[in-house]
Amino acid sequence: MNAAYGSARMYRDRGVAFVDEPVVWSLFRAVFGQKSLDHFSTDFDRVRSSMAFVYDSVRVAGAPNNLPDQLNTIRPISKGSSSFAPMLLLGLPPDLANPVREKDETIHGADCYVIRGMNQRGIEDTFWIEKRRFVIRRVTQKIRSQSEAFTQTLDYQSVETQ
Repeated sequence: MNAAYGSARMYRDRGVAFVDEPVVWSLFRAVFGQKSLDHFSTDFDRVRSSMAFVYDSVRVAGAPNNLPDQLNTIRPISKGSSSFAPMLLLGLPPDLANPVREKDETIHGADCYVIRGMNQRGIEDTFWIEKRRFVIRRVTQKIRSQSEAFTQTLDYQSVETQ
């Protein structure tokens, strides 16, 4: 997977993010003052040295070497998952300790490996990685707090690479 993202000359994705109950998006809209937080897209062109990442009303764009800090500024909105593809394109592997392979599944018509593990922040991440191209098609995060737990899903509905 790291090699597939690292060698991509062009990458484009489009998707949607959602949070399972009991937390609903309106809580996030109120806290962060965003109009909507459910759609995202990423465009990367290594040849032209450009990248754009859009999480609905939040937009980050520019040269790839300037983006990690910009991406970190929007992580509180998405708890980190929104920056998986951009960070992989910049050469940073996912933070995943002791990964375990789960039963393979099909997502959006693509056969996928399912990999689960815990990140350094104690969040359980599960990746659906397309077998043919080794690109992420879905990420879920089980986020636990002192009072409750919820699951966030980032669903890559379309992924293009060259």
